Amino acid sequence: MIRPFSGGSSQAEARFLREARMARAIDHPNVCRVFGIEEHDGELFCIMELLEGESLAARLQAGGTMTPAEALPVALGVCEGLAAAHRAGVLHRDLKPANIVLSRGRAVIIDFGLAAALSPEASLTPAGEVIGTLAYMAPEQLAEGTSSPASDIYALGVVMHEMLTGRRPHSARSPLRLAAQKARESHRTLEVPASAGVPSVWREAIHRCLRADPAERYPNARALAAALQRRRPSAGFVLRQPRVLAAALSLTVLIGGWTGWRLLQRDYTPLPAARATYDQAQAALSEAAPLRAVRLLEQSVAADPGFIAARCLLASAHADLDQPEKARDAVLEATARSDRRWVLGAGERIELRAARATVTRNFREAAQEHQALAAVSRGPRRTFALVSAAHSLDQAGDRQRALQTLRSAVAADPDNAAARVRYGSRGCVTDCCCRERASNPLRASSSALRRSRLKNQGIGKDCQICCWRGPRRGWAATRQTVPISNACWR
Repeated sequence: MIRPFSGGSSQAEARFLREARMARAIDHPNVCRVFGIEEHDGELFCIMELLEGESLAARLQAGGTMTPAEALPVALGVCEGLAAAHRAGVLHRDLKPANIVLSRGRAVIIDFGLAAALSPEASLTPAGEVIGTLAYMAPEQLAEGTSSPASDIYALGVVMHEMLTGRRPHSARSPLRLAAQKARESHRTLEVPASAGVPSVWREAIHRCLRADPAERYPNARALAAALQRRRPSAGFVLRQPRVLAAALSLTVLIGGWTGWRLLQRDYTPLPAARATYDQAQAALSEAAPLRAVRLLEQSVAADPGFIAARCLLASAHADLDQPEKARDAVLEATARSDRRWVLGAGERIELRAARATVTRNFREAAQEHQALAAVSRGPRRTFALVSAAHSLDQAGDRQRALQTLRSAVAADPDNAAARVRYGSRGCVTDCCCRERASNPLRASSSALRRSRLKNQGIGKDCQICCWRGPRRGWAATRQTVPISNACWR
């Protein structure tokens, strides 16, 4: 039985009849069926399905919050009922726990469009307590007074929030404050705290249902039901979480910083002309021709004054020619150029330290720097670094390590003729002529290797060495077998 309309409002009566007829068009297990509308003694009454059970509001008040397993059948049932109603062109406009009945294992929606028509004052709250429509009303309903299926989706999001957390998304309790809070928050998305213990799938569903913009909510109730049955939330929702976002941001910053630092660690890229003459100078030093290397390196530095590696190699070449002042000037200029750069490449820093050690005649330290350069280099640059390390060890008097380093250079680049020549010459002197015990067998003079002494020590007339062709031509670039009487060592 429905109570009489106050003041005998014919407009409210007509609206009631229209809404009731629309509700009769909905035939779904999750919607309370309306069988008809009758009138008795001037009073209208509605014949509806008898439901045995309790409302969701009574369940929450008596039993507290629901677990996700308990809430899922209720939410899915309401989704199915809303989907059926929306297909029939009916909006509920007052979905709340009091209008959801739990009857024999199913959730049934009642009062489709009736509560708003019969008691428009129900959205206001007597005695300062918020109940009914206002607490579950979508922002657009407050701002514009319009309703749509998205408004029912919003209300269902509030209901799901209340089922799992025991409270509504808004904290205000009076109607005016609640309306003001909704108006202020209508421009931003409401969040479900992770500390509430709500699963991620539910949090994403509630998060989207409570979007302020109706277009950003689920397009229909079936889409919401499908989202609730997923095992995992979407990647976009996970990435938007504060902790994940902070971790991803930190990782991005670390990777970006590391990548930027690695890029800054790259060595300077010289002009092509300067690079070409620099490579020729390296080959000249590998062939023990420092004078020719000096001329080439001066051309390289002139072509690209910022080429620090060429200046470092120029200092080493001057040191090989016993020109300490020029070597010092070259390394000082390289240091000054490096100070003007914000950061040096890893190879450039090593080459600068090696040049300083060579100029100060700290050959063991120079050898260590050249070996460090070989460890971070590849190809011809690594071979040249190993040859330079062997040369520094040779100058330091460490013959065995010099030979081992040259052997590594030949193994790294078997086609490098200069490395093979140096290894052949050092191998011959070390293996055959070390019995001479000169102060530096690898730089022994021709007088110290007289043919008579070599014969007395049981060495044959021929040795596989690098042949000196004179001050103009330098050392031969190929290994040869020459008579010992025609050979000498620098």
